[in-house]
Amino acid sequence: MSRKLAYIAVPLAIAYGAYRVHDLNTRYPLVGPPSYAKVGGLHPSLKPHHSAPVYITTHAHLPIGLSNHRLDAFLAAFYSTWTLRIEGLLARLTGYSSLPEAEHTGITFCNGLFPVTHKDDTSVVVAWRMPSGVLRACEAIGLAMVGGGVQELSAFKVDGETTELSYGCAEYMGEGAEDKELGDFGTALHQFYMRFLLDSARRRLERAG
Repeated sequence: MSRKLAYIAVPLAIAYGAYRVHDLNTRYPLVGPPSYAKVGGLHPSLKPHHSAPVYITTHAHLPIGLSNHRLDAFLAAFYSTWTLRIEGLLARLTGYSSLPEAEHTGITFCNGLFPVTHKDDTSVVVAWRMPSGVLRACEAIGLAMVGGGVQELSAFKVDGETTELSYGCAEYMGEGAEDKELGDFGTALHQFYMRFLLDSARRRLERAG
């Protein structure tokens, strides 16, 4: 019985995964930096990135109770995504922090994993670095790994209760892999994760209130 169930469940899971990727790719196309973007480069302590920041945007109809606190509501919804909560839990258990306290504003998300380097009324810029142990392990097996980067989250009022949510990121390769590329599959995987995070935050915001 279990084998028959697997014959049914596995194709269904693959089909749903393919649909989900296609749906998110269609719903959130890559765009250039919006006019209010603040990311001009990486934090001074981080290495230059290989490419310009990649952005995706969406519109959310925020409940009245959130419409006057757009950015804070977006940040709360975004960093409540279950995958980021797991990353934050691992950061807390290991005592990991992406940047020394003196190098950021003192505001962090996910237990120090994403320290804020800039914040204004519409945008937040956070920096992050892959733990050195992970990079060394990847280097040992010949796997190129992203070493870190910056992310920008913005919430810009369009009209009334409608808000444009923007998420952008720029990344650099890890030590020992500076001359390597992430590859088509790795790039597609990162962009899928970007879309998943933004979609999860939008849905959470629209369910609030």
